[in-house]
Amino acid sequence: MKFAATYNGTTLQPYGFADAVAMEALPQACLLAVSAVKPRSGKQHRLWWGFAALVAKAMNDGPHPYDTTPDDVDYWMRLGSGHCQPTRIPKSLAKNFGVEKAIRVKSIAFNKMGGDEFGRLLNKAFIFVRDEYCQWLPDSEHFTEIQNILQESQLVKPAKSKTKP
Repeated sequence: MKFAATYNGTTLQPYGFADAVAMEALPQACLLAVSAVKPRSGKQHRLWWGFAALVAKAMNDGPHPYDTTPDDVDYWMRLGSGHCQPTRIPKSLAKNFGVEKAIRVKSIAFNKMGGDEFGRLLNKAFIFVRDEYCQWLPDSEHFTEIQNILQESQLVKPAKSKTKP
């Protein structure tokens, strides 16, 4: 059984009516396993993955030597937007690679960041795609959808109409 609740330091408070009904159905003194998440819109998360899928499809329409997946685009959007951290490489591996440090992308999981932080990341990712990928995508049938998302986020200006009113 799943339900959402907030914790006030001593008790769990149901998030909504359906959550209250679910909590009332619990037997007294039962053991609960809790998964804590930060408040964030599921729409933001779907937008991230939908946008990554569109960019991947557009990349696959262009001059690319391999199939790009949404996971590939997700990785590059996180890296390109700076959502990463340096990490040390174990000495045994460092001598194989010739470097002592590497960059690791951070998680975008709901329990790792809230809605405001995710919104800022989303804007940075859109800017990265606009500046780095859009030059390769105009011939794709998916380019218009990508442009529309960027316009809605106010990161690109709408194309001017060639016809006079």
